[in-house]
Amino acid sequence: MVTLAGRAGRAGRAGRAGRAGRAGRAGRAGEDLFEDYGGSSADALLTTREGEMPVWNGEADPALKPKVETDLFVQLDKLAKIPREVVIDTRVFPLFEAVGENVESKLLQDAPHRLVELSPPPPEDDFWRKAELRHVRDAADLRNDRLNEIGFQIDDITTFFAAALRLDVERSEWTLEWLEAVVRLCGYIEFPLKFVHNIPRPGDYSSRVYAIEQTPLHGSWPSGHATEAFAIATVLTGMIFARTHATNEEFRARDEIADPNSVANLLFRIATRIADNRTIGGLHFPTDSYAGALCGIAIGEALVNHLREASQTTVFNYQPVEASSIDFSLSNLAAELSSAALADLDGSAPDPLLIAIWEQALDELPEGI
Repeated sequence: MVTLAGRAGRAGRAGRAGRAGRAGRAGRAGEDLFEDYGGSSADALLTTREGEMPVWNGEADPALKPKVETDLFVQLDKLAKIPREVVIDTRVFPLFEAVGENVESKLLQDAPHRLVELSPPPPEDDFWRKAELRHVRDAADLRNDRLNEIGFQIDDITTFFAAALRLDVERSEWTLEWLEAVVRLCGYIEFPLKFVHNIPRPGDYSSRVYAIEQTPLHGSWPSGHATEAFAIATVLTGMIFARTHATNEEFRARDEIADPNSVANLLFRIATRIADNRTIGGLHFPTDSYAGALCGIAIGEALVNHLREASQTTVFNYQPVEASSIDFSLSNLAAELSSAALADLDGSAPDPLLIAIWEQALDELPEGI
């Protein structure tokens, strides 16, 4: 199977904000049409124009009548990769925001619009030095089994979900475009949270952690891999839900993963494994994954419910303590989800362009899923 690293490649890691800084290159349409044969294509075009073009008085050609596209989705479809991403991001990013220690969403009806409230113990607490660090030690025994996965998932987690749903770069263009936007959105949220919480990595507490990849310099909490993996799993589960449920019906990930034989459950097990691999590799504590998973699920659910014009969505309040320190697993996460509350959405109409992308992605899902 061809990996999706070149297309999605954990798109959030490559700038995490839609790569907007590269938007100035958009005029190049993503690639050069001319091979370099040792000379300048610009020079070749210049001499051809001078040699063959008639004198031009500056007037438009009577036969040329440019068409101004009014359908937003058709217009978006014609854009090159980077400008397309930026257009999508400017519509998705404003819906969510990292505010202080928490995740907020303007989609919620009531102030302070808190989607996820995060309250970790202080970095000097025994929660980290004893309870959580023991989980990292126990997980290290699996490093030899998971080594290839851990290395591969540094830059690409999307491929693992694509394999489960038979997604393809040719047949699933807008599904993958949607997932990439979700990953970039997660990056926009997770890095400010990491900065504010500023929780050290496992290796900062003990040199014997001996991580099997270079430890990132940013904070550990919440886990970015977990945030992105569970956001992808949630959005894909929401797409499957949308094919069999009426518009306006509320989507809750916890209900869809209850059946261990369901596709949704498989997607969440994949997300769990991706997150767990970060602890096995010595990069994260289990609680980092719980915090990230709750952020990803909350963002994914709110986005799906907004697009489906549902009335409510799930909100979380995560406050781990030493006595509650447990290894990361889907069953433990499901227990956390079961106690989550619901909040009213504000009822605002979804952006028509986001609806068009969503519907196109739904049409691309393989039959029988």
